[in-house]
Amino acid sequence: MSLKKLLFTLLISLLILPSFANHRSFGGEIYWECNGNGMYTFYMVRHTNCGGIPVPFQNEQLLVSGNPLPRNASNLSITSIVMRPDSNRFTLFNNGVTHPICSQGNTVIDCSNGGYRRFFYKSDPIQLNGVPPSSGWKFISSNGDFRSYVNSSGQSILVSTLYPDSALTNASTCYEQSPRFVEFPQFQYCSSILNEGSITAIDSDGDSLVYELVSLLTSSGSSFVPATYSNGYSATSPLPSLVFNSSNIPLNYNRQTGEISFKSVQTGSYGVNFQVSAYRNGVKVSEVRHEAPVDILMCPDL
Repeated sequence: MSLKKLLFTLLISLLILPSFANHRSFGGEIYWECNGNGMYTFYMVRHTNCGGIPVPFQNEQLLVSGNPLPRNASNLSITSIVMRPDSNRFTLFNNGVTHPICSQGNTVIDCSNGGYRRFFYKSDPIQLNGVPPSSGWKFISSNGDFRSYVNSSGQSILVSTLYPDSALTNASTCYEQSPRFVEFPQFQYCSSILNEGSITAIDSDGDSLVYELVSLLTSSGSSFVPATYSNGYSATSPLPSLVFNSSNIPLNYNRQTGEISFKSVQTGSYGVNFQVSAYRNGVKVSEVRHEAPVDILMCPDL
């Protein structure tokens, strides 16, 4: 982070929240690990703003879709997975605060006004048996509100997918552990300057990773569909572009590294939805989506 951005963060980061409550959600991700004995642990991260209406930090559910569904140790179909608050990880990662804790005199700068926290969830180990269909097993969570540049109603959806491998291996063998994002992007950016960063993922299986911008998803009855964007925005152009101002530099990204850059003279609240797909021997075996809020602000002259 540049000195200018850091000082800007210090100037606006003066609100400290005393509770461990969840707030309105704006993005996150779902991923999983396999423990080597057919037992999977699922993880979920939600990005929430520091203001808004508090919601209890409590158990959530992942819905599971696919035909056939995975089956548990009792040979019963798995339709949902309980996600429990991961308080240990929440505490380890600075109580979820996305900005660094800084001190200025007697003031501890914790969570900025309009800033964000991350809330972490974790499932109990669960056995998955069976072979996913060609469309994969999808692990789904209703996430939260859309930003104003999206016309869709309903809630946004977090989803990750486990696909079959080329040999149609049973999931009980732990043939695939999902990629996961390890570098959380900052959520607040300055207008009228070139912003650069990366959304980086790793894969413990050593699979090839490919990044792409994809549509936000919204609930539609019992299923989910791509969100509808306002005029001038799209899944691959979710931030202000040349359509709005000739001085804007549209969001650019590197499909191999996840590096991003953009410039916007406009301020506002937006969001990006990156997908990282894991390929093995040319076959896609999993994908994880990472939805992140993007606030473009007018920074003070420093």
